[in-house]
Amino acid sequence: MDSADIIMLLDNPLASDQRVEKEAQSLASSGFEVLILATNENSDLPTNEKRNGYIIERSLDVELKHPLRKGYKKRLEKAVNLLLSKHCRILHCHDYFLLQLAAQVKEKRPELYLTYDAHEYLKGWPYYKEIEHPLNRFKGRLVWQQLKQLEARNIHQCNLLITPSEALRKAMIIDHRFQGDSLAIRNIPSKMAAGKRRDVRSEAGIDSDKSILVHSGSVYMSDAFLDTFVALLEEQKNFALLFIGNRPRHFELQKEFAQHPQVHFMDYDVDYLIQDLAQCDAGIAYTRAHSYIAHRLGSSNRVMEYSMAGIPIIATEQITHRELQEAFGHVLLFNESDEATLNSALKEFRKERETLKANALASKDKLSWEQEISPLEAHYKALLH
Repeated sequence: MDSADIIMLLDNPLASDQRVEKEAQSLASSGFEVLILATNENSDLPTNEKRNGYIIERSLDVELKHPLRKGYKKRLEKAVNLLLSKHCRILHCHDYFLLQLAAQVKEKRPELYLTYDAHEYLKGWPYYKEIEHPLNRFKGRLVWQQLKQLEARNIHQCNLLITPSEALRKAMIIDHRFQGDSLAIRNIPSKMAAGKRRDVRSEAGIDSDKSILVHSGSVYMSDAFLDTFVALLEEQKNFALLFIGNRPRHFELQKEFAQHPQVHFMDYDVDYLIQDLAQCDAGIAYTRAHSYIAHRLGSSNRVMEYSMAGIPIIATEQITHRELQEAFGHVLLFNESDEATLNSALKEFRKERETLKANALASKDKLSWEQEISPLEAHYKALLH
């Protein structure tokens, strides 16, 4: 495909990326021609694919994510030429890895409208600290610093900044003295994501007399916090903790707690997720809000998924969690480093669960991806018409 109204740049092969897919599908449904240029790193996926009204072309070199590696400049030049061979009015760059590519294309084609869709707060997410080997951690720090510098330089080529939370939008405008337009688009599941249903208690082997506390998605809990959490469950035996996930940490925990009667596991399946969550009694939303500014300012997907499933949330204290609490009253907050506040939240849940559940169901009716994405649709329509 050599032309489209909107070309999106994506730093993964798009096996599954819910935010990207929802945006592309919504824009395609609004009448835009959308082409996603993704990386070519997964040989099991086709080079070209049509999905939900938009086109995916997996032609970008995955090495574009490594700006300090030998040959990066040549790979970048090749990718720039690839983009220049295509025609679009709007270039929509997802996240920071490909922002250098987008900015160089914009330099050569200034009439392009460039959007930076920042999924993460790079400045507040020093991901290299999670790397165990000291030498690799040092290399990771160098890459992180380089990516920060590239973002700071290239963001000024952008016409529109998109972030997943209002707090993050404000922080990035201040950090970069950004002068363009900006939108906060929360990652609310689409109503179409209600999905299929399976019996959670039966699948996970949870007794009918236990209230299910569910944690979905990536597990950021430290070993110390998880030990504390499980110890609290052992004191309150009518709770079961269910992890729904598919990342390596999920399967490590599954082995570790294989014999624990109150800790259970299910594989993540996006087609079932909202219905799985709706059968639980409360969702756990743990973030490292004290350790990482990105967590403090961002918005985790799981809190929106819990809300759309209509279940109360027990969450770490951070800006977006408190905003949901104040808006709908279905969130109980705790301090990630204070066991007493977590214990208090569990006790409060037991005491007020009916009210919390009613508030959660009300939040489900008031949150809408279709409403959330509408300002971007309107913005792009004004540009193209």
